[in-house]
Amino acid sequence: MTRATTHATGPYIVPNAKIDCYAMYTNNPVSGAFRGFGVTQSAFAVEQNMDLIAEALDMDPIELRRINAQRVGATTATGQLLRESVGMLDSLDQGYNTMKEGDNFRWGWREGNKAYGWGVAAAYRIPG
Repeated sequence: MTRATTHATGPYIVPNAKIDCYAMYTNNPVSGAFRGFGVTQSAFAVEQNMDLIAEALDMDPIELRRINAQRVGATTATGQLLRESVGMLDSLDQGYNTMKEGDNFRWGWREGNKAYGWGVAAAYRIPG
């Protein structure tokens, strides 16, 4: 639950976050650890909401992420001051530039009965 709470706002500046997590005992057998320990669930929820917000605002989803991305000097939802090595903006820009190489960029399209599309998601890792 600690990892899920720490990553509940994703790699974004969310100054008014209030995060509560609860662990419940059940009669189910205990399960073992997996990669991420709750981070993947938080990241999935955050990124889905970023896409929904961008759509509601009629905004490019990468631009919404750029506006709210953590950067040096930002404070995470758990109070950690980010003093160095915050590469979110550079990563978004590099990914977006790669996606838009060529003149016919579009987020999604259909060819016959097949659908194609680009997607963007971000997460972060706090070592140390």
